[in-house]
Amino acid sequence: MAVDGKSGAQGNVTFCFSLNTPAMLGTLTRETNGSITVQMLVAESCRIRLEASNDLSLGQAGWSNVASFDHQSAGSFTHNDTGAIGQNNRFYRLVAP
Repeated sequence: MAVDGKSGAQGNVTFCFSLNTPAMLGTLTRETNGSITVQMLVAESCRIRLEASNDLSLGQAGWSNVASFDHQSAGSFTHNDTGAIGQNNRFYRLVAP
């Protein structure tokens, strides 16, 4: 990608991306104590964050970090979200920094 700057300045921008999905959410299970067990599937070694929101109308500000993971291998793993106790709605997403 070429960059055209002010007063004829030029430069290059390099993008790093992957067409593979490094991780995705699996099953969500509401436990008897009200917590939610979240299953995550990791396709490759990666660093990911599990984030949750109780109210999607808050936009980006409504998301909070639940847990961070640094996986060295592919596979399936779970996390029990005790922050879900007492919440009627709970939305999840995975973020790869």
